[in-house]
Amino acid sequence: LVALERGGLEDRTFNLGHGEGHSVREVISAVGRVTGRRPRTIESDRRPGDPATLIASAERARRQLGWQPSRSGLDSIVGSAWNWISRNPCGFGDRG
Repeated sequence: LVALERGGLEDRTFNLGHGEGHSVREVISAVGRVTGRRPRTIESDRRPGDPATLIASAERARRQLGWQPSRSGLDSIVGSAWNWISRNPCGFGDRG
């Protein structure tokens, strides 16, 4: 909302990452802890073109919008997403 309220930022892209990296296995483990369910997984090699490491920084959003992450820790981040998905199983279009 801050970006929309400020105006003139429509053509800008902002990463809203936390600046901490986690492996796919760490994310899968967090999903299992948060949901109480072990996700089904299929192990495979990295796809051609996929980076070995990718960490989103929110520095630009901090500088230009004053935005700060409100979550820290992988379980908290996954938990927030799980809570939203649980309340909105059909996504943004869910009307109840």
